[in-house]
Amino acid sequence: MSKLDDPLDASFEEYSREDEISGAELARKLAGDLFWPVALVNTAFDHFRTPSRRGRLLELLEALITRVKRLEAKRPNNDEESAKLESNLGSEVFLEAWTQAAEEAVRTSDRKKIQRFAAVLAGTVDPANSSPQMEDLPALIRDVAQLGELDLEVLKILEAVYSDAIVTNPNMHDPNVFNDQINTLLKKVRESGMHREFFYSHCARLSGFGLAIEVPRNPSRVAPGDYCFRPTRRGMDLLALLRGH
Repeated sequence: MSKLDDPLDASFEEYSREDEISGAELARKLAGDLFWPVALVNTAFDHFRTPSRRGRLLELLEALITRVKRLEAKRPNNDEESAKLESNLGSEVFLEAWTQAAEEAVRTSDRKKIQRFAAVLAGTVDPANSSPQMEDLPALIRDVAQLGELDLEVLKILEAVYSDAIVTNPNMHDPNVFNDQINTLLKKVRESGMHREFFYSHCARLSGFGLAIEVPRNPSRVAPGDYCFRPTRRGMDLLALLRGH
């Protein structure tokens, strides 16, 4: 495959001629007829100039546009939801979060993180998303930038063990609902191959991001030296965004 056969490389090749094409023009080429705020693209492309940094920014932009196009495709004839999507994309909160994601994208060499930024941005502007995540979007982007692979693996373990308990106990006031499943949790940790001490340390990290919380221990259910953590709603919402729904 030649370089220009790859859409990303072709777009980057075109954008590299800075005097001939603007960031907004590039966005229109990638997005087609999809609404795309000019300020959103120009703010970032004007800020980052070196080719390697701009290349990562372009990867973020393409990933975001691809995901937003999928949202549009799910509701092609729904004018109300299309208008809401456009409003979300053009909001000051989204522009702030996009700029934050661009800042983080050009700093990282981890392409998974770039895709995660795009997933969080697109998932939050989805008209079908009724959670209050939009106002929290810039903070979510900062959190994703700092989370490592093991952090997310631990969060997924917590969700796998406790998601049903949270559904049936939405107030999450009773710590014994979670204490009662400590053996299931520790079994999942063993199956993951992770040392228990590392698991607890990552749970503590997740607590600092508001994505998990330590549950008050019931000594009759939790052995000395063990700790019971559960995911917060914010943590579960973040995993849902990263999964793309």
